[in-house]
Amino acid sequence: MTQALPLLRPLEVYNRLEQQEKITTTTNNLKFTHLTELILFTIYTDYAEQLLCQTYLPCINELAIDIDILLAIIAQDKQIAGDNCSRMEKLRTSKPLYNSVDAVRHFFPPDSYLKHSVKEQIK
Repeated sequence: MTQALPLLRPLEVYNRLEQQEKITTTTNNLKFTHLTELILFTIYTDYAEQLLCQTYLPCINELAIDIDILLAIIAQDKQIAGDNCSRMEKLRTSKPLYNSVDAVRHFFPPDSYLKHSVKEQIK
């Protein structure tokens, strides 16, 4: 996909199907050199992990992700995920972080997390 779409800037992935065969490679062989926005609200955890933990994203500045998947990735504390997340200007989550804000602060720049409005928190 990176070769077919080298100038891809936003990418939204919809895939709730679990992988049949887990990819265990630890090499960073995927590169999205122009990708600036990654939207992962409706995705199975394995695919989100591959995109954030095994892909080089030098221009990424916005991430929208399911909160449970984000916390699972942060718990793994992989270097490349930390590198990718450290460049984010905006982080949007599916639900408010509440008790997990501290975990996110170690991975993302200050003020990158877009807080949910009071109306969204009541829902």
